[in-house]
Formats: sequence, structure tokens, C-alpha cells
Amino acid sequence: MEEKTLEEIQNKFNSLPKDLRLNIAIIDVNQKINTIGRENGLSVRQISRLLLKTQSVMFGFVHPDKLEDSIKEIPEIPLQSVKGIERDVNEQILKDIKYQLIELIEKEKAIEEHKKDTEILKSAGIEIHNHTPLIEIEGAKELKEISAPKIQI
Repeated sequence: MEEKTLEEIQNKFNSLPKDLRLNIAIIDVNQKINTIGRENGLSVRQISRLLLKTQSVMFGFVHPDKLEDSIKEIPEIPLQSVKGIERDVNEQILKDIKYQLIELIEKEKAIEEHKKDTEILKSAGIEIHNHTPLIEIEGAKELKEISAPKIQI
């Protein structure tokens, strides 16, 4: 996975739904990643890479289901340690936001697929209009406002 710039990360964070941003903000990610790293015998460099990988998931750059693959990209982490590190990150950091992230990523994926489909149709000369068709009903102008009956208790 390519590394993201600080600006890209900030823009992505700002684009997240407010409730997800709040949930992310209350997690002490740095402290938890340091603890996970030390418990798994990681170097300072590996811990900082783990932090970046975790934040990539938290901000929606990487699907939460791809966390294990992302951790495997960190140099010199023994393969036998990857599953335990992934479990710790999921339990201590991602558990409260994972489903929000998956929902957000799936929504973004659906939007991208819709855009691609629209472009394919457009290239074939078919244009999609996203508006509700208007239906005129004969005599609709004569309809009066109907109010619900008043109920007294």
C-alpha cells in the first residue's frame, strides 16, 4: 500500500461522518499501538509503521478486513506474530468503529461503481437522469388540503 501524505489523511478524516470522527478521536491510538508493539516485541520503527497501517484502516483508506495483509507489509515482523497483532488492534482499537468503517467503505464503493456504470452507459449514448418524473393528475388543482381528524382524549 502506498503511504499517504498528512494532507490526504487530514482530508480523509474531515470527510468522515461526524459520529465516526468523534469515535476515532476518543481512542488513544498512539498509546494503544505502543503497548501492542512492545507486547509483541516490535521495534520503534515497526510500531510507527503499525500506527500508520492502523490509521489507514481507521480513516477508510484500507478495508478493515485487509488489516492482516497490511500488517504483513511491515518489514521484519514474524508471520507468526501478525495474527496476534491483528487481534490486538481489532480488540483494543477498531472494535467500536469497525462496522461504521465497513458501512462507509461499502457505500463509497457503491457510489464509485455507480459512477463507472454511468460513464459506460454515457459512452454508449445512454444518459441517466436522476430526477423523479412528474405526473400530472387531472383535476389535481381542485384538490383541497385534507387534514387528519382531531382526536380528543
